[in-house]
Amino acid sequence: MGSSMQAFLCYIDAPQKHSNYFFNGSWNAGLAGSACSTSTLSGDLRKRFMSGAQNIDFFSEKSGIYHLAIVRDPISRFVSAFVDVCIINTFEKEYPEKFKTLCFSCRSNMTCFLLQLHDYLYRISEHLPKERWFRDWHFYPQAWYCDFDRHIKRYHLIHYKRNDEFYKELLEFLRNIRVKSNLVNDIETKLRKKTAAHATHSKSSIYEKELLESPFLLEYVYKIYYLDFVWFDYRL
Repeated sequence: MGSSMQAFLCYIDAPQKHSNYFFNGSWNAGLAGSACSTSTLSGDLRKRFMSGAQNIDFFSEKSGIYHLAIVRDPISRFVSAFVDVCIINTFEKEYPEKFKTLCFSCRSNMTCFLLQLHDYLYRISEHLPKERWFRDWHFYPQAWYCDFDRHIKRYHLIHYKRNDEFYKELLEFLRNIRVKSNLVNDIETKLRKKTAAHATHSKSSIYEKELLESPFLLEYVYKIYYLDFVWFDYRL
């Protein structure tokens, strides 16, 4: 969903500039190589966001800023990330050197990876590094983002699902904050038809079954993502 949200934001922000990519581009991991990727990671959209962050109290009721967070079931999110990064090897061609250690050299061994991930996150939990890379973005607890520890009540939370209920709630939010109706209609069309180039759901069921049938592995998932379960109202 991350790549899709990047594409939506770019299209809402500058429809003419990004329309060709929005309608015809391949939404690969991070929208790599696209003008949208550049804009959201280091370009115009990112710079305007950072400038606003320095000059506006983001969480003041008077700021006029809408806070939306799409959260995902921690088990589903972990499995999807594990398949994307360690099984499909999404980033291997682009970053061959970093990829060697991206999955702690565990490759497709979920038990090896999950134990290593637990120890890695425990070590950095008190002092999160400023520089983050693919492993961090995919596997940090969601609770570590967005100042949720201080401002979770200011967010409109939408629980990610692959169904009409999720699409309806997201589109309703966009309409409520007065995004132009033609843009919302375009986004609705893409939501229902577009499949991200690195979508993982076709392979995730195998690894989700492995995880759910192992009390040992589940214990580590609960340890790592405990706050995600509690704060975002997912059943432990």
